Amino acid sequence: MTGPQVTHGTENLLELLAGVARRASDGRLVLAAALGLMGVVAIALMAPDWWRWTFPLVSMASFGAWGIADRIVHEQPISGAGASRWTGALRTLCWGAASIGLLAALGSGLLFMAGALGTWIS
Repeated sequence: MTGPQVTHGTENLLELLAGVARRASDGRLVLAAALGLMGVVAIALMAPDWWRWTFPLVSMASFGAWGIADRIVHEQPISGAGASRWTGALRTLCWGAASIGLLAALGSGLLFMAGALGTWIS
């Protein structure tokens, strides 16, 4: 009788996020993408310094979009005319969403650090 193999310390952050997205339901991924985009629009309409507050929401929307596109590429084989073009477009969407999400997460971290440090280093 063998159980699941457990490896400690070998999973990086990207593999962890990919695992979370692949285990999430379709509804959760759509909800993440939709709420992230709606949050960005709401903040842009209400806050004068809106761009500072949208980074986490952009990351959430990107996570949902990446998860949906990745699921389509890996779980539903596409066949027929134009299949390679469709798969290529979805893979491009995956890379684009991952890149935008990563940049937004880095922006969130930098803004957090700027706020935490304040004027300590002046």
